[in-house]
Amino acid sequence: MTINDIYKKGNLSVRSYRICMNYKFKTIFDLKEYHKKNQDFTKLKNCGRRSSEELTELCNGHYLKNIYSINNQTCALITKNPLKKIVAELTRIQRELFHFLVV
Repeated sequence: MTINDIYKKGNLSVRSYRICMNYKFKTIFDLKEYHKKNQDFTKLKNCGRRSSEELTELCNGHYLKNIYSINNQTCALITKNPLKKIVAELTRIQRELFHFLVV
């Protein structure tokens, strides 16, 4: 999945999107490679703690979601637990609100 697709779906803030575009991160795999080498994104220009956390969550969350997704059909691993499917389809803002309400 590309960064543009994720941004268009509302799962990425404008600041994080611009950071990705400035550093030529086109896909989740590009982010994941950078994250493996540097452990976070705070070394990037204009990337603070919150943006770094968002990009790290993006690496972990979407990366795993795409591994279990085959040709736009949800894999049986996700559908076994209906809550996993629901959470996987939430936007970033919805996940933040849910986290706020739970905590």
